[in-house]
Parts: sequence; C-alpha cells; structure tokens
Amino acid sequence: MAVIHSYCFLFILLFSVSVAATVASRTPEEDLLYLPCPNPLDILPCVCSVDNETHMNMDCSDVASEEELAHVFTAYFPFFTFDRLIIKGNMYLKVLRAGDLGNASFHEFHISDGVLEVVEEMALIGSISTATIMYFNSNQLTGFLFEHLYLFTRLQYLDISFNCIQEYPFIYSQTLTYLDLSGNLFGHLPYIAFKNLPSLVFVYLDMLAIQEIEPGTFSGFESLQLVSLSHNLLTRLPEGALEVSRPLALLGLSYNNIGDVAVNAFSGFANSVLYLNENALTELEEQVWRPLLEENNYLHLRSNPLTCGCDIAWIMLNTTLLSLVSVDTTCASGETLVNLDPSYYEQLC
Repeated sequence: MAVIHSYCFLFILLFSVSVAATVASRTPEEDLLYLPCPNPLDILPCVCSVDNETHMNMDCSDVASEEELAHVFTAYFPFFTFDRLIIKGNMYLKVLRAGDLGNASFHEFHISDGVLEVVEEMALIGSISTATIMYFNSNQLTGFLFEHLYLFTRLQYLDISFNCIQEYPFIYSQTLTYLDLSGNLFGHLPYIAFKNLPSLVFVYLDMLAIQEIEPGTFSGFESLQLVSLSHNLLTRLPEGALEVSRPLALLGLSYNNIGDVAVNAFSGFANSVLYLNENALTELEEQVWRPLLEENNYLHLRSNPLTCGCDIAWIMLNTTLLSLVSVDTTCASGETLVNLDPSYYEQLC
C-alpha cells in the first residue's frame, strides 16, 4: 500500500511539473485561450478575474515590492483595458511608480488600507482617458496627483480620505462629482476650495480639525447635494458661512462644538436635512432658526445642552415647526422637546 501511495504522489508531482512547463512555454497565440485575462502564472502574485459582464479585474494585493508589481505588467496581456486595479491591505508597496502598470489602463483604482506614501506624477498616465473612480483611502499618502487631475477627463469619484495630507489640495476637474478628503491633517479650509470643481455633488470633510467655515465656501454650485463637516472643531457659524445657491439634500455638522450661530449663517436651504447633533447649542434663537424651519428644513439636534427657556416658545407653540425638529432633541435636563408642555410657554413667555 505504501508503494502505491508513493507512485501516486510521484505521478501527481510529475503531472504538475509537466503542466507548469507547458503553460510557461505557451506562445502568445496559445495564450489567447486565456482570454481576456493573461496567463495566470505569468502575473503571479496578481490575480486576474472576469465578472459576469466580461469586465477584467486585476487584484495585486499580495505583491511584495514595487519591483514585483512592475514585473507583473511586463507579461503578455491579450487585452490592456481593465475595469479595476485592486491593492488592499498591502504592507509593502510604498510607491506607485511611473511605468509600473505597463500599458494597462483601468476604469477604477481601489488602493486602500496600506502603506502607500507616493503616487508618482506619471504613475496613472495610462488611464487618463478611462479612469472614472479613484479610491486611495486609508494609506499614508502625503500628496497626490491633484494638480494633474484635470487630465483625467472621465473622473467622477475621488476618495483620498484618511491619509497624511497636510495642506488643502487644490483640485481642478470639470467632471468630479464625489470628493472625500476626510481624516487628513490640513485643518484649514479655504473659501475657494471647490471653485474649480463645478460638477460637485457630494463633499465629505469629516475629521479634518476644521475650525472655521468662511462665507462663500459652498455658494455658486448648481449640483451640490451633500456636504459633511462632522467631527471637526467648529465653534461658531458666521453670517453667510453656509450659503448655498441651490438647496442641499443633506448638511452634516454633527460632533463639533458649535454654540454660536449668526443670523443668516444658513442661506438657500429648503426641504433639506440638517444634522447638528452633539454640539454646544444652548438656545434656539427665533431669528436664526425660524427661517430654516419655515422653508421646511428638518433639524437634528440630539445631545445639545438646550436650556429650553422662552427662546424655544416660538417652536413649542407651533406644532408645524415643532414637527420639523427631531424627536430625540432634548433639553439639558434630559427632557425631550416633544414631551414638554406647550401651555407652560404660553403662560410664562
């Protein structure tokens, strides 16, 4: 029996070696059998896959160095246009170098959760006419191709969140609709930050240590629908700070320390949802907040230290306006606004 097992093992070993030698010796013509992907052995440790719509994806998450990535793209490729390049959780790749992707082009880049520090100027040049999505989040980037993004004529999504960028990056793009810069180190947000991004729809600016919003920062946009500024260091909103040319669907200002809101700090909002949870608001002055509620905006005000004095009588005595304040809004005492007795305000205020 042991002899039989030995022969079986030897047969399997010889068969495997024979197959590997045959595959390695295939000509480009024979490689067409692997369409649309390259020969799997030629691109190890990368893996090429094809989805139901015959889109090719290249997963290079297991490359051990810049040199190994570059070597993969010297292999014979029947086709060069890929849907996605995926490099996730890689702890070796620190530089995405010019030329390392060979002649390949990609519609989407998903390079995240790694130690990538630098994307060289010409590293993505093969995809300037194809790239629509770039996710480079949760790496160690100190910069990016910001000044060259205008060359990417189809780019719509850019996520560069949770990196180490120390200054606000000025971006020029006629096509960009989604921008996430959250979790970087630059802090200051210039009022001209988005002036060269006319197609913006979604902007995420969370956890950036922003202390101030300058008037005019979000005005002049025809497509803008969502602005998120949560988990920052805002303490006040001056007049015009949140002026928009067309109503947003959602504005996120939760988890700041906002306690001072000027009259006309908000302008242009209608039928919008505004999140101001976990801030430092003690009063809801009528001249500040009534214009928002009368335009059918919905306010989320959970976990603010509201005194719930006569400053909220104008809300408590108007059921329509009260219905536009979130039911979890509480006074500093812990009572919810919806459970307060309106007659108290009618008698004392």
